[in-house]
Amino acid sequence: MKQTLVIFLAIILNSCLSDTKQTDYEYYEFISQKSLDGKYEIYKYCRTGMMAFSSDICGLQMQKAGTEFKENCGIRINGHLIKWISKDTLEVTRLELGHRPKDTIARITYQKAYDLTLKVLNYNGNSGGNLRELYFDGLKIENEKMIFTNIQVKKDKPYKTAMTVNLGDLQIENKNDTITKFIFEDLALSMNGTYKHSEDSTEINLPRIRRVTTYFHPTEIIKISELSNLNGIYINKKTTGNNGYK
Repeated sequence: MKQTLVIFLAIILNSCLSDTKQTDYEYYEFISQKSLDGKYEIYKYCRTGMMAFSSDICGLQMQKAGTEFKENCGIRINGHLIKWISKDTLEVTRLELGHRPKDTIARITYQKAYDLTLKVLNYNGNSGGNLRELYFDGLKIENEKMIFTNIQVKKDKPYKTAMTVNLGDLQIENKNDTITKFIFEDLALSMNGTYKHSEDSTEINLPRIRRVTTYFHPTEIIKISELSNLNGIYINKKTTGNNGYK
């Protein structure tokens, strides 16, 4: 009974009637991606709280493709989408904020979202995150992955011939039809963490769980319209008012 209740609270399925009224909100983040089979739309959104000192309101939810977006409709996903394992399976992470991790081993649970399976990796802490920026001049999508080619750490400074990243937590940032960068997030797990208690006391070889964000900047012009399939990739749909989102 307790396990059933936890699953019910973690993913909430609400009926969304066409005549349901909802206040128009202005979001500072609003992106979405289609499932690999195109049957569902996954929305990631954030807006400021209604009161001066209230917390921001953010969410990740899945709806059937073609339905109008409304907060708390469809299936709400508790966690952070990491990758598409296959056309019917998504990997999601949950990190306990405000705690140093005790280890890097995830407790794995499974949940259903419509006819998709969510593989949930539950971690008992986090160690913050970091950002890196890379440049590339070509890309292709194969087997639920994006492959960037001719990677450079700076323009004209080679780094790798290619890098492969998972679809899922990959976002296109654009200006009109031109892609300005791809934003990719992933987890990095290691045992090289340190914690300084005082000037004379430092712990080493501690578990470390970081969220690593990578900006991939194109060195050539790439048009969104030139990409044949964008399923599994977030695209910015920021605007004012829920009624503008489809």
